[in-house]
Amino acid sequence: RLRLRLRLRLRLRLRLRLRLRLRLRLRLETAQPPKAHRIRGTAAIGKPSTMTDAFKAEAGGLHSSLRRRFLAGETRGYEWRRKQLKTLGKLLEEHSDSLIGAIVADLKRPWSEAAMEVKILQREINDALRNLRSWMRPTWHWTHMLVAPAKQEARPEPLGSALVIGPYNYPVNLLISPLIGALSAGCNVMLKPSEISKSCERLFSELIPRYFEREDVCCVTGGVPETTTILALNWDFVFFTGSRKVGKVVASACAQHLTPNVLELGGKAAALVDSSVTSVTEAAKRIVWTKFVNAGQTCMCPDYVICHESVVDELCEELLRWTKTFYGESPKASPDFARLVSPAHARHVVHMLEESDGEVLCGGLDAADEEACYVPPTIIKNPTLGRSAVLSKEIFGPVLPVITFSTFEDSVDKITTIDAEPLALYIFSGSTSVQERYLAQVRSGDAIINDCFVQVKSPTPTLTLIPTTLNLYLNANPRR
Repeated sequence: RLRLRLRLRLRLRLRLRLRLRLRLRLRLETAQPPKAHRIRGTAAIGKPSTMTDAFKAEAGGLHSSLRRRFLAGETRGYEWRRKQLKTLGKLLEEHSDSLIGAIVADLKRPWSEAAMEVKILQREINDALRNLRSWMRPTWHWTHMLVAPAKQEARPEPLGSALVIGPYNYPVNLLISPLIGALSAGCNVMLKPSEISKSCERLFSELIPRYFEREDVCCVTGGVPETTTILALNWDFVFFTGSRKVGKVVASACAQHLTPNVLELGGKAAALVDSSVTSVTEAAKRIVWTKFVNAGQTCMCPDYVICHESVVDELCEELLRWTKTFYGESPKASPDFARLVSPAHARHVVHMLEESDGEVLCGGLDAADEEACYVPPTIIKNPTLGRSAVLSKEIFGPVLPVITFSTFEDSVDKITTIDAEPLALYIFSGSTSVQERYLAQVRSGDAIINDCFVQVKSPTPTLTLIPTTLNLYLNANPRR
């Protein structure tokens, strides 16, 4: 009887899962981008930006409103922070489908993949609400005997009014996650979503004024001129996610007012497969999934693979097998493969392929369709180091170069030649001594053993000194 009950439960679970998948597919097929919206002082979405004096006045007014509320001390208390986080959670809960649909419209990502980007934010909000009082609590420090019986404490203080500039590749998560941290810290915020992710930008411009007072959280839209205008204002903190090129512009603008900032930039992450790897099959599976999710538009995904020459043939076979398993013989027809955000970005990746050599194992130029924003999952074996663009620049697309090494010194030399300080280092090895040697010799932003991309799920604070992430990047939900 017990076995029969277990079997019945298992069948019910399988049926529920099947129904859920069918519902998600139906939503994906019927998802429509939100209607067009125009914000005062800002160009219509999808048209060339034409900044006006009205926008400058509007942005200046919003900045002044934020500053007045913060200086009045209204944002410092527990109740204000809790109220804003609850409001943000309500926005995400009530408009979850709209946000997921906007991501699908911009990047043609699978509904389940886009849903993951939105749903994880609710967990961050819940963690922030649960830990908010402890984060605000003063910490006591040891006092020298010469000043006894005096006591010493450090009180967490909000920095002030913050500017958050989001990217196009994860247009919801990487805009809202810094907002959660800012609200938890008692900062009011101006949001600037990416103008490239048009549907998400349009949706945020509608939802933020509906849920928040403009003195607490506001949203502005526009292109480069508008962003330059708001960067020229005197902020207390700036959080930017994007490319190194734009990051330099943001850093220069912040320097004019000595504004503290976080620059979450791109880079080249390396996946290293040693001869001591425990399972080539499992390593290939994890590399393929993290590389081609969101069509390679993830800064933390492996930008290239460096593999020991004794296992490179087996690894390439497994990479091909898992690529076909995930996306089929025709990835363009697969509902699980996303698209690049615009024809210009597809053109950029195609030009990189044209400037690279090596053996193309799958995908390549022939199957690319720039106008459809499509570049197929492409694996290139042994491109020439120092000559191929895919090894000298951040790819930010579904192209995976595979190069080989013979000795430990050879691998370290090639990794540091490509990027002296990789954004992330993913080490696939079953030997603890090998793992420790790479951790000691290669300086990287993150280092993961026998997996990829899992660090983004970690709630612990991270501090990196490399140019890709400047200053302290503290997640909104650290566990002490």
